[in-house]
Amino acid sequence: MAESSSVPAAAAKSDAETEELLDRMLTRLALCDDSKLQALLSKLLPLTISSLSSSSQLVRNKVLEILSHVNKRVKHQPEIGLPLTELWSMYTEAGATPMVKNFCIVYIEMAFERAPLKV
Repeated sequence: MAESSSVPAAAAKSDAETEELLDRMLTRLALCDDSKLQALLSKLLPLTISSLSSSSQLVRNKVLEILSHVNKRVKHQPEIGLPLTELWSMYTEAGATPMVKNFCIVYIEMAFERAPLKV
């Protein structure tokens, strides 16, 4: 059976596999140079937030750890963009859980503040 393209890769994994994936993502994030952070966040942030739909408290704790790290890294660096389109797609998805939607809103607002203005 083919997996829907709207279903994140982490959703098809067991909680243990998801937790391991998130742990590797946190390590990669921690080691990432600021100059490459925007490109990493474009992939990492949607996958991380979508993992909040897991029922595992360990997975949710790992997600919150990653998001805390992201917040610390980008808070005072407005030049680092966030993946607005991907976050909006996740927010408007019919099956998105309330927790995923709430975190999407937070990061959509941050992404709007950082988005380049077109005149």
